[in-house]
Amino acid sequence: MVLRILGAYPTIPASDREVFIAGYVQLLERYPAWFMEVAADMVNGIPGHFERCPPIAAARAWLEKAFEAEQRHRELAARPRLLGGPPQPRPVTGAATRSGLCERYGISAIPHGWDALDVARAAAVHGSGFRDHIERIVADQAGQPAPQTMFTSVVERLRPKVMTDEQLVDHYGRRSAPDDRGGDWD
Repeated sequence: MVLRILGAYPTIPASDREVFIAGYVQLLERYPAWFMEVAADMVNGIPGHFERCPPIAAARAWLEKAFEAEQRHRELAARPRLLGGPPQPRPVTGAATRSGLCERYGISAIPHGWDALDVARAAAVHGSGFRDHIERIVADQAGQPAPQTMFTSVVERLRPKVMTDEQLVDHYGRRSAPDDRGGDWD
């Protein structure tokens, strides 16, 4: 890249050409590889901004400004663009909510575990007797505990069971450890 930049100029302002080239190499090594293409661009890079080959100090000042501007441009380009600001959460309303379903079908409650599709299917199946059917199901569920969620049923399955002495003997085939009264193992 250095040779491409310096090759754009007829003369180099240095008494020792190799030292000058080494200085440019050292200067450009400070920047990432993607920026080398920007610096060596014939229109927008160093050759496009300086009529004569710039000394290392002048090239360094231009490279710092150009790098900051290019980095800002890349960061802005990488950001997602939001039209009208960030998305606002919409409140859930309408027929799919429990209250919306109750209002739409004229019922007082929805049975435990039912969703909008269950209510719509039952309305289609039972027709004019739908309200009575739902009220009967809700009344039957009123005396029962709420159905377990998947989480509570898993917890119940994994919870250790408390066993009585008889259950322990049946399970392990021996009696429990000696008690505080000094009883021995049988």
